[in-house]
Amino acid sequence: MQNLLADPRVSVRVGAEEFAARARVIDAAAEPDLHEAAQELSERKYGWGDGLIVELTPEPPCAAPVSPDTNRTMT
Repeated sequence: MQNLLADPRVSVRVGAEEFAARARVIDAAAEPDLHEAAQELSERKYGWGDGLIVELTPEPPCAAPVSPDTNRTMT
């Protein structure tokens, strides 16, 4: 958890696809409804729901760089 708090940037792989994301720990005291919903889903799917709950948010794809001289996309 300390690594996530220090740098929330993560790489996620689903099958052959890999993408950048941000990770954040869901605080049960600050967001009780979200925490409870995630626990319930985990219990139904995996048979357990205790433990650290982390939310992953995909990063948007990077835009093509723009030239400061022409204000046009660089390719």
